[in-house]
Amino acid sequence: MLSALSSLIYLKISPERIFLKNLKSGNTISDFPILALNVSNNSNNKVQQTVYAVGKDALQAKKEHQDLILKNGFEHPRVVIGEFAIAEKTVQHFIRQLDKQAIFRIRPVVILHPLGNYDGGLSSIEINALKEIAIGAGARKVFIWQGRELTDHEIKTGTFPLEGWLQGVPDWIKS
Repeated sequence: MLSALSSLIYLKISPERIFLKNLKSGNTISDFPILALNVSNNSNNKVQQTVYAVGKDALQAKKEHQDLILKNGFEHPRVVIGEFAIAEKTVQHFIRQLDKQAIFRIRPVVILHPLGNYDGGLSSIEINALKEIAIGAGARKVFIWQGRELTDHEIKTGTFPLEGWLQGVPDWIKS
């Protein structure tokens, strides 16, 4: 019952781009995986970072407010995630934006696809971190896909290409 009401989101990430598609509604977002952060000291004199803007809005906000800091949680020369908390917050904001008109939200199922060539593929630590980012951002279930970009039909029917690798078996695929 819950899976029939839940969104199915295809999420592609790279340091340069984030792309989300809700396969049930057809809504899409393609943007920069960047947060503009407002940094201040709280009453305990601890540094506090709050999200001011996301994506292209973050780039625009930085032009208008020089004191903002831009961060990209997926930017790193060797690994898929550079800063875990920033990456998680970025995904969370974009998932919320994808269907912001929804009155009643059920946590979505996410197929997360890190784009790029990673020598030897992703490590189990990176795979677990990607899953944790999506769950922390609100996903109910997360599957990690490594391979070429998927079509809507492949995702909906569970006919994933043989030349890729899917971590876990989605429950909509019939044995």
